[in-house]
Amino acid sequence: MSHRLAVWTFVLTTFVLALSASAPSVAAQRATRPVRVLVVYQQQAETQPMLEFAQRLRLTISKELGSQVEFYQEALDFDRFTGLEQSSPLTNYLADKYRQFGVDVVVPVGGRALKFAVDQLGRGLPNVPIVFALCAMPQTDPTAQPQNVTGRISSASRFAPTLEMARRLQPDAQRVVVIGGAGRADSTSVAAVVSAAATLGNPLDVAVLQGLPLDELLPRLRKIPPRSIVVFANYRLDGRGQAYEPLDIVGSIAHAAPAPMYTQLASYLGEGVVGGSVLRFDDEAARTGGLIVRVLRR
Repeated sequence: MSHRLAVWTFVLTTFVLALSASAPSVAAQRATRPVRVLVVYQQQAETQPMLEFAQRLRLTISKELGSQVEFYQEALDFDRFTGLEQSSPLTNYLADKYRQFGVDVVVPVGGRALKFAVDQLGRGLPNVPIVFALCAMPQTDPTAQPQNVTGRISSASRFAPTLEMARRLQPDAQRVVVIGGAGRADSTSVAAVVSAAATLGNPLDVAVLQGLPLDELLPRLRKIPPRSIVVFANYRLDGRGQAYEPLDIVGSIAHAAPAPMYTQLASYLGEGVVGGSVLRFDDEAARTGGLIVRVLRR
């Protein structure tokens, strides 16, 4: 019996050693698996501006990291689905979905997405690095973020240089007409335009058309004086609660106005908008992607 026991012990030991040699360690598995990036959008993810952002972000991270990367995305769509920013069921769903998955970095796109990622999602995915994008001050204070949070603050509101450019192009302009929706993001942008207009030398009269339903806004625009500077601030929600993607309606608004219309987003150019000191989402994506790579390499 002792001889047979010795033989079985030898066989079992040989099998275990062979298994150990062939199976990678947990550390090795983590080193060889793809890097996993979770992008959390404040608004819809399928709009053209966000598609441009996502494409450049993926290209930048994959190219600079030089390894396989898996991208996952969630669209919070806060304008159309109100009340979700403090939603426990939504938080629990996302945490359960990704907790055991091994997310390497969370990328909130927009200030409200950042707040959700820090205040809500961070409880289910603790210690996962957060790199935010397309956030602006004062809505986002980078100095008030937790230690595991970094990101890019988009340059200050571009409405001031846009208005300065418009004044040079229209020296006889008599007023600034600001167009905006009734949503939270809309109101922030409208306030930024009004503030920028007040800082101009020899400030012009300012008229605000905010929250009007589209079927009321367009006739109002057709009646404004031609010697006006029209600024499209943002329009995601009207006063009736109807949600819009601004890119879908900015052309109709620009063509209804008898005066040139300006904006601060490059995505709206080519839709009848004259121009402005514009922000390019693909450029922001490239810079954000570079920052994400530096965080992952740490």
